[in-house]
Amino acid sequence: IRVGNGSGLSIKDDSASETLATFNNNGAVELYHNNTKKFETTSSGATVTGTLVSDGLSVGNGEHISLGNSNQFKLYHDGSNAALQTTSGNTYLYGGGGNFLIRPVNAEQGLNVIANGAVELFHNDVKVCTTTTEGIRVQGAEGGGGKIEIYADEGDDNADKWHLLANTDGTLLIRNLSDGSWDTNIKLTSTSTELYADD
Repeated sequence: IRVGNGSGLSIKDDSASETLATFNNNGAVELYHNNTKKFETTSSGATVTGTLVSDGLSVGNGEHISLGNSNQFKLYHDGSNAALQTTSGNTYLYGGGGNFLIRPVNAEQGLNVIANGAVELFHNDVKVCTTTTEGIRVQGAEGGGGKIEIYADEGDDNADKWHLLANTDGTLLIRNLSDGSWDTNIKLTSTSTELYADD
């Protein structure tokens, strides 16, 4: 152990050829591994050189885990909400061959991205839309119809609103809301096509 002239304290090995730790007056504490500095306290916290292994990490509300040379990517919790924030470039989620599953509530499905396959969208834990090789499939819940709504001009007028409705009776309806209720304009079955004017 060597004590400097007012500069601090240094701990070395028996031969004094390898530094183990230094303690600087009014400054940093430095820890070494095999004579290479690995940990240093600073005025704002601490600096680790190399890989830090831990069995847990706890960060307070409003505090960030920052990544990047200029802290461009941050993970944090503000006390009410969790957030991922990036200040430059795109944000990617890369998988290792499995699926991406987003659950707004622990047991409720929201979005499933299947590796090399479909993207599935759910409404209140019921699957309503799936991508396929040819395009998309819209489906209703068990016992219910499947519907695609198409709104023009932000849907701010009833006449802007249309939908395609596949019913459980095997019919497909094209309908409009122009008079305030859904009126059928075209009704299709496997054997017929019916046209309506103000049904």
